Amino acid sequence: MWYGHQKHADIPIYSIPFLWTFSENLDYETLILAFQKTVDANDALRTVFRMQAGIPQAIILDKMEVEMDVIDLSMHADTKSALEDWAQPRIQKTLPIDDHCFDTAFLTLKEGCAWFLNEHHLITDGRSKQLVYEKTARYYEQIAENLSEEPPVALPYSNFVDFEKRSLQKRSAERALNYWSDFQSTHTEGPCFPLNKNDSTHCERRLIDLKPGTLEAISNIANPNEGDLAIVSTLITVL
Repeated sequence: MWYGHQKHADIPIYSIPFLWTFSENLDYETLILAFQKTVDANDALRTVFRMQAGIPQAIILDKMEVEMDVIDLSMHADTKSALEDWAQPRIQKTLPIDDHCFDTAFLTLKEGCAWFLNEHHLITDGRSKQLVYEKTARYYEQIAENLSEEPPVALPYSNFVDFEKRSLQKRSAERALNYWSDFQSTHTEGPCFPLNKNDSTHCERRLIDLKPGTLEAISNIANPNEGDLAIVSTLITVL
C-alpha cells in the first residue's frame, strides 16, 4: 500500500472515509477532547510513514495534536445533499502520510450534527474503524458526565509490528523469499493492463439509503461466532 500511495500520490485509492450522523447535537469541544484521547491511547493513529536512508519506515509519534475542522451546514434544508456535496471534494484529497494518516471534521446540520473521519488503509480497516468510534464514544461519555473510570487501554499496534518482524526471521519466510526471487528472475515481464489515455481514475462515493430489511440481511452474512463484523462494515461502506 505504501508503494501504491507513492505511485498514485494524487489519487485517494487507500482512503477509508466514514461520516457518522447524529440526530442530536454533540458538543464540539467534548468530541475533539474525546478523539484526542483516542489518538493518545492508540499508536496506530499516531503512525506516519517516512523515508529513512532510502527505506520507508513506519514511525510512531509520541504525540499528535488533533485538528478537527468545524463545518456549518445548518443553513441547508436538504441535509443529505449538503453532506454529499461537502464530502465528495473532501474525500478526493490524499492524506499526507509522512505527517498524518487521518483527516477529521465536525459538521453542524439543520437538525443534529455529523462527524467525519477519513483514515489511510495503512493504519485502519473496517474493524479498526468500529473500534475507533466505540473508543471515542466512551471517552465522550466519560468527559461529558465527568466519570473517573478510564476506558480500557488498547494493546499497542507496535506489538503486531514486532510480531511481523520476528516472523520474517523464520525459515518459512526465507523459503517464501527464495521462491519469489526465483519467480521474478524467470518472469521478467509484468502484467499489462491496456488503458485508454483518456481514461480517468476519478471516482465518486454515493450515499444510498438502506431499504427495510437490507441491514438485517447484511448482518446475517456475518457469522457472529467468528466475530466477523468487519464484513458487515465493509459491505455497508460499499453500499
